[in-house]
Amino acid sequence: MKKIAAILAALLMLLAVFVPMAAAVQNGEQIRGIDTHEIGVVRELNNELNKIQSPDVGISPNKMAIYTTGVSARGMQFPRLIDYQREKIPDIENMVKYTIKLQVGPQKYDIVTLTSFIKETKPYRTKEKKVLAMSTGQGLTYKLYEERAIELAKGSVNVVVIGRREDNIRSYPPLDGAELTEMNEIMSGWSEEMYLQDMYWSVVTSRLHTAMLSRADIKSIEVIGWGHSLGERFWKDYLENGYDKKSFGDIKLFMAVDMATEYDLIYGDLIKTQEGKCREIEGVIADGKYYSEEGAMILYITSLAYNPETRDQYFDFPGMPELSGYTNIEVFRMMNFMTWQFGSQFTPDFHNLDGDLNSLYDVDEQKMMVLILNGGAVAYTPLFEDEMVACQLGNVLGYESKPENIDTEVIYYGLYGGFGHYGEHAIRLIGASKDFPVITKVFNTGGHASILFVDSKKVDRFWQEVQDDIRR
Repeated sequence: MKKIAAILAALLMLLAVFVPMAAAVQNGEQIRGIDTHEIGVVRELNNELNKIQSPDVGISPNKMAIYTTGVSARGMQFPRLIDYQREKIPDIENMVKYTIKLQVGPQKYDIVTLTSFIKETKPYRTKEKKVLAMSTGQGLTYKLYEERAIELAKGSVNVVVIGRREDNIRSYPPLDGAELTEMNEIMSGWSEEMYLQDMYWSVVTSRLHTAMLSRADIKSIEVIGWGHSLGERFWKDYLENGYDKKSFGDIKLFMAVDMATEYDLIYGDLIKTQEGKCREIEGVIADGKYYSEEGAMILYITSLAYNPETRDQYFDFPGMPELSGYTNIEVFRMMNFMTWQFGSQFTPDFHNLDGDLNSLYDVDEQKMMVLILNGGAVAYTPLFEDEMVACQLGNVLGYESKPENIDTEVIYYGLYGGFGHYGEHAIRLIGASKDFPVITKVFNTGGHASILFVDSKKVDRFWQEVQDDIRR
């Protein structure tokens, strides 16, 4: 009881007071590394935690009524801890999944979920003092990263997958008209700045959580930012906008995985394509639509391919007559190995996975479909994310990168089936005026999403490099 109360109290106290972080007085003991402020609030929160009867029941939102106001400091909204769960990972000794939910705004989707995979020495204890904070690709949830995260957590690092607000939107059954209208209204208030603030609180919370479990000084906890695809973009913007300079928001290393920020000017056609896409998205947003349904289409195609009764039927969708000559399973495969035919004009040979009409070579298709359909994919994503990607790739005025603001060590990992050397060029812009190295590693195999699947042996070398870089 006291163990879990101590951990949860520390998290709550961090989120309840002004930056620099307040701290925790637990049973008269101050958490090392944090100055104590607002002791009255701390005591009230501790009293509330004492009402919890079991360390495994988590926190019910009604238990947290004591702290409901959104206090702002330095222009940021303070989150509120609304749930904390601990769950053992089956068949892996001492491996535990922690789920921490933060309410980051007033609306029902304004929740960020942190899913941590931690190797414990005993319940609620770990010896690890390093955190790998993973930011996911667009429309993908922790479930598609879970197996890789667990593999990394077997080593000397605690792994947390940072969720985003859109993860909370129901994928099935599909939203009806009224629900879509409500979601659109909520998304109209979302912005990149808000998402960067969400990342900041995710870093701070993960750092404090690890400090509590390891009984270490919070200042000794190192955080590595790992971002794949759109997740790489968010980390880069996080650093460019100085969130790493805020209290306990720093990261030791930035691992950028398979994404470009802007293209070399020699790729004029790609820049022109992305600039056109940027203006198109801006127009859609100006007309009052704030969400993309691309994820819903992915889920629809996947469901047709997964169902034995529809798997081999011909694809029939009014908006895609050019695909009517292919079966549903063939369209599912095309969606992954012929990405450019589905609106993703990032590179001429961009694809998510290696394959052809007969098979996706490097993944278990059935397993992949189950993951997607059981919460691995997000049906509706905010359009500002598409806007970010297209406008920055197209070097559009007003969306310029600020690589000169980054002073964190950077390693870029690219895949020839993804962004490869396009991303390598973009990351090297960071090192152009720096006195520290920007390391680039481009691998000759694997599609953009191949890294997510443990049965994809083509990317084993990629993951070995990641593990080696984490340990060093």
